[in-house]
Amino acid sequence: MKGVFVQSIASRPIPRAKSLPYLGVALDLRVDPLRHFLNLYHELGPIFQITLLGRPIIVMAGLEANRFLARDGETYFTSEPLFGGLAQEMGSDAFLVALDGPAHRHQRKIQQRGFSRDTMQNNLGVVKQITYDFVQTWSVGQRLPFFPTLQRIVTDQLGDADGRACVR
Repeated sequence: MKGVFVQSIASRPIPRAKSLPYLGVALDLRVDPLRHFLNLYHELGPIFQITLLGRPIIVMAGLEANRFLARDGETYFTSEPLFGGLAQEMGSDAFLVALDGPAHRHQRKIQQRGFSRDTMQNNLGVVKQITYDFVQTWSVGQRLPFFPTLQRIVTDQLGDADGRACVR
């Protein structure tokens, strides 16, 4: 059975979703992205290409694609091209999103406790206090960079909630 999915799609061109120049399917995704991808899956099949903000993206969808990825994904795909440079910049050999295979599974296992729902639920008071402390430092009308601010809050919450020191 191994490789049957790959062989069945390798001989056909990958269908391309209709889209606008440069924007691609961006406007279609803003309302109900799941519904749009489901429609494309029904229209184009388990593997298709979309364009999003000028970038071509290959989409694999459906049960057969998921089975293939679960069974053979590590043979055909890697996170290195996308996240390897970031891991290098951070000076990390164990940057979770840049790892694949056994190394990725090992890091997930040892980091699992800190990201679990139970850890957060058992420490909601700490999480709430960290959020409150951050908000208290803001001024009315102050402009904040959204993602860096949110990343800082969440990093502190995760660090404090499982007993590690935070960077505040």
